[in-house]
Amino acid sequence: MFNRDVDSGYWDYPFTETDKEAELVFISFFDWDMLDYRDNHYVRVLVQAWPDHSDMVGKHGLIESQYVRFTKKPESTTAGL
Repeated sequence: MFNRDVDSGYWDYPFTETDKEAELVFISFFDWDMLDYRDNHYVRVLVQAWPDHSDMVGKHGLIESQYVRFTKKPESTTAGL
């Protein structure tokens, strides 16, 4: 699920799925219940790039943890030059 506006608390934007073209950046683990046991059911992400859906860039999304695969982005080989 994605938020309606950039970094808003409303998670009702009509997009419900991403594809492999979307570049998502980890923000934090997320749980609706802040007072009870936190099971980190969701991962909060930032849509950094999505060529087919540029209107989504900058929005936050919540993805169930079981569907997330974390990878480290390769460092640039020209860094420091």
